[in-house]
Amino acid sequence: MIDPLISVEEVRNRLTVIFPEGIPDRQYFIRDLAAKTIFVFLYIDAVEGQDTWLAPKHVLRMSQRQADKVQLSVRKQYYKECMKPGYQPIDTPWYKENTREPIRDETINGMVNIGVILIKPDLPTTSSKGRYCLSKSFSSLFEQKKTVDDFEKWQQGFLSKSHIASIRVLQRMTSADDVIVKLPDQTTRKMEPGPSSVLTKEVIESFIPRHLKNAGVLWISASGKKVIKEDDQLMTSIGLPIDQKTLLPDIVLFDKRSKLLLIFVEVVATDGPFTESRKKAILNMCTEAGFTSDQILLISAFSDRNDAALKRRLSALATDSLIWCASEPSVLIWISKDQEKPFYL
Repeated sequence: MIDPLISVEEVRNRLTVIFPEGIPDRQYFIRDLAAKTIFVFLYIDAVEGQDTWLAPKHVLRMSQRQADKVQLSVRKQYYKECMKPGYQPIDTPWYKENTREPIRDETINGMVNIGVILIKPDLPTTSSKGRYCLSKSFSSLFEQKKTVDDFEKWQQGFLSKSHIASIRVLQRMTSADDVIVKLPDQTTRKMEPGPSSVLTKEVIESFIPRHLKNAGVLWISASGKKVIKEDDQLMTSIGLPIDQKTLLPDIVLFDKRSKLLLIFVEVVATDGPFTESRKKAILNMCTEAGFTSDQILLISAFSDRNDAALKRRLSALATDSLIWCASEPSVLIWISKDQEKPFYL
């Protein structure tokens, strides 16, 4: 049993560090309800290996006056007495009975999904007994003397690679430093700080080597300004007249195959993916330049699958286009109405 306990406020502070930006459903893991739920887990010692299991009632019937009573004997008594019929909390409970669903469905089950809360095996779902406990490694993060290094070590060992990648991408997106992009020919370009620049860097340095064979960069823009200027001649030589006022894409790539493949990428830091209207305009431009539809690939790039911009615009994304997320650089999501997979695979 963790003794002495840290306060609810300290639990909340640690949760914001343990679950940084980029973790799916983070909002449910760092709010006040989550902090108080984790506090109660620790209060009753519902931790892996202790055979002590939390039920939502333990959280619903907790009050501040009870939480202030941190003697081990009192904590053990609360664990047992709280579950008995007719139990009367001391002072006003933190939550009303109708808060049971958010506690269970959003906070507890959300943490079950990422493995920091465990479920008691072989207990019928209809049972009113406690069924949840914290994993031992997660509970250790709430001992008195813990540092940021401890939290980072836990993240590296416990969170999935996609979680870690998403965290790193989002941290870079909020950095105030200039973004240096290394192109396939090993030359570099400097871009202004910001989310769009970071995602552009991820597309060039992570998407290209994983999914293209003989690739080059024709065009990069940021906030309406061209970053690569010396490729105008190449753009003209292949007969691709980009209309900067109406069709300015974020990135244009090429891949040398049996036919030249043109890849148009919209970097979606906040908005602006490939919609049906944008797709039609790009295809018309390419057709007029002499290219066929099997030479054109459209990609909307996001930070990760939990990105608010992706959730907001998913229904508007063009069919026969790709979604690519920087947090999972090897994964491609193909939106199609009549093709099983992208034609170029």
